[in-house]
Amino acid sequence: MQTVSEQVRELQRTAGPGEAVSQYTLALCNLHGHGLEQNDVEAVRLLNLAAEQGLASAQTSLGICHRESQGVPRDDAEAAKWFRRAAEQGQASGLHEFAMCNLHGEGVAQDEVEAVRSFHLVAGQGDKNSLYSLGICYNRGEGCEQDFAEAARWWQLAAEQGHVDALANNARCYRIGEGKPQNFKEAAGWYRRAAEQGDSNAQLRLGDAYRRGEGVPQSDHEAVRWFRRAAGQGDSDGQYHLAHGYSMGRGWGRKNPREAARWYRLAADEEHVRAAVTLGAMILSGDAPGETDLATATRLVASGA
Repeated sequence: MQTVSEQVRELQRTAGPGEAVSQYTLALCNLHGHGLEQNDVEAVRLLNLAAEQGLASAQTSLGICHRESQGVPRDDAEAAKWFRRAAEQGQASGLHEFAMCNLHGEGVAQDEVEAVRSFHLVAGQGDKNSLYSLGICYNRGEGCEQDFAEAARWWQLAAEQGHVDALANNARCYRIGEGKPQNFKEAAGWYRRAAEQGDSNAQLRLGDAYRRGEGVPQSDHEAVRWFRRAAGQGDSDGQYHLAHGYSMGRGWGRKNPREAARWYRLAADEEHVRAAVTLGAMILSGDAPGETDLATATRLVASGA
């Protein structure tokens, strides 16, 4: 069996004129540093060669490079051009990306109705990104009549395919009863699936569900565990709730004011007002070990006024 480096050398040998698939594959290796040093400029050169030969996947990837400034300066019009060419071949990713251009008016004149039409076309092929985008459009009334039930239906379909944002949105629909009957148990289940994929807001919501006992057995220990995961990703609400857990001794068995102050500080640095006020009050009352600046404490407390 060939090593990765040997496979890349073989691609370099075969990616000559007219070899669109080899050029595209080698471009991806350059983009992601797979088997060779990452080189976005070389990747774009190869993508151009493959895209000009009509390879739809290369056209979509080239459009993404122009949109994301990978190997070339950002150019929304150029990105839209390549997405359109892939879409004209019926490629699902190209159709979705060009629909996004229409939805937001990036590189083309904004046309929300056309975007929704394209999303429907690709969603019919089971594309989870278009299923999710349709949910957004129906939820906001962009290119269609606002319809929370339709939004919830499309998010459910995308969530069933594991789309992480759809998982979180589907959970929210169940939690607040938007577009479907309120069901805390279902909400917690969908939040868990999103949380396990690393969605910090879902981790926060799942922690809150355990804190309140909504849809899951009440458990301070589980609540703190999920708050910690959200906090570890820099989520200021997660940091605040984790600090509160340390402050009250919930989920830990004992209070830990030093850790509480540390997490309140991190959240306050992200302009979380409740965290700033709480930290200020802790400092003024002498309950924040290592924090002694009374002027800073007064400023923190005043931030909540």
